[in-house]
Amino acid sequence: MVRVPEPPPEAGEWDWNWAVDRDELPDGTLRVLHVGTVRMRERQVIAGGSREELEGLITVLLLEHPVQGLVLIDTGYGRRSAVDLSDYPGRLPSKFLGIDVIRPAADALEDLGYLPDDVWHVVLTHGHMDHIGGVEDFPLAEIHADGEEWAACQHSHLTQGYVPDPYLHRDAIPVLWEETAYGPFPRHADLFGDGSVILLPAPGHTVGSLMVLVNLAGGSVLYTGDAAWVDENWRDPVPKGFLARTVVETDWRAGMDALWRVRAWAARNPDLRVIAGHDPANLALPSWPDALIGADAMAMPN
Repeated sequence: MVRVPEPPPEAGEWDWNWAVDRDELPDGTLRVLHVGTVRMRERQVIAGGSREELEGLITVLLLEHPVQGLVLIDTGYGRRSAVDLSDYPGRLPSKFLGIDVIRPAADALEDLGYLPDDVWHVVLTHGHMDHIGGVEDFPLAEIHADGEEWAACQHSHLTQGYVPDPYLHRDAIPVLWEETAYGPFPRHADLFGDGSVILLPAPGHTVGSLMVLVNLAGGSVLYTGDAAWVDENWRDPVPKGFLARTVVETDWRAGMDALWRVRAWAARNPDLRVIAGHDPANLALPSWPDALIGADAMAMPN
């Protein structure tokens, strides 16, 4: 079992506060969609875990913004994968990871009366295939990604978690990081300038991994992407298993810093909902197309 790193020396002593004025935030709607599943073992997900097999969820978020239109946070696998996983991401990763595509986001939009072309923005937590593979289903959307991450996923390959076919012809708008703190994070980006979508740096899983905080009149949700695969990664915090740390992660030690910050944030703000990238427990979230935040959302325990 790996020795879990001690928290950063300043942990618990960060000079920060977090408060949002709900009256000034847009009255949007946030939904969660599980586009597929992936096979995992607990020891791969959590350092020192058991050999128990888990069915991880491939989760994306859809924000209906009153001004910016539809905003998709990650895409999961898309229609191409739903037809033939051996085509994308390929026979080897599909078999090794036990991937199953339940329903691509482009198809699920029909339940709300939308078409894929109605998606104006795609925000990527990072460029791994299970988070970006469906981007080709949204040809009119602006793609937002960390600049270093976008450069890396254009030139990297399967052994690093990237299969770039769906986006080689696309351009991304690089995140313009503000060197000012937001909550416990030392810098951030306010994507639309209205406080509704805040991007937070979380490098470690990949060179440019980020987290996405959605602030709406009805509440706030922090989506970790793959900075945390499951809640235990940020609640303890504890790193991923040996294989993930040595093969998949760019710098797992650097990634621990963001997890400590999330832990401190959630401890101080119990109303902040944190959603990890692949936690099987995400099945307890409202089922699509019910809303997590919005006029038709049901109250959920944190």
